[in-house]
Amino acid sequence: MNAHSFAVLTCTGQDAPLVTHLPLLEQAGKLYGHVARENPMVEAFNGKTVFKAVFSGPHAYISASLYDRPEVSVPTWDYTAVHVTGTVKALDSGASDAAMVHLAKMFEPDLAWTVERARDYVIALMTHIVVFEMSIDSVLGLRKLSTLKNIKTKGRITDALTTQGETALAREILRRQKEMK
Repeated sequence: MNAHSFAVLTCTGQDAPLVTHLPLLEQAGKLYGHVARENPMVEAFNGKTVFKAVFSGPHAYISASLYDRPEVSVPTWDYTAVHVTGTVKALDSGASDAAMVHLAKMFEPDLAWTVERARDYVIALMTHIVVFEMSIDSVLGLRKLSTLKNIKTKGRITDALTTQGETALAREILRRQKEMK
């Protein structure tokens, strides 16, 4: 989750499902994030509404031309993902500040920017956002990694993925292959 922390957060809305794309970070068994105060999802930050956060890991198109018999095959998409289900509650100002400091520390390379350096601006901005924590009630890991293909085919797939720059997915396929031995 933290390696691919840009997630899709969903919940049931009054007229339709609500969906927000945002970074979420796990810390001490909870997920933390923030949204604009005007986001309709904020109304559901009541600690009772069930939310689902979807984290997409490495993924890529797999051409049927890589298979042993492409003439009787179809292309597919290999992927990894994590689905987290839980409830969300808005944080008070003290916890919100701590969460924002943590988010900045996790994402800011070499701490080139910090909340402390922009304290006055951050304080003004905090009136326009809602920082929240999400319980982690269930976690479901999903993956489709050419699992049923033979070793030669997986070799062609991982070589093609590496050539395409999809090295993270190629590593996942190879790691899964080792696990299955």
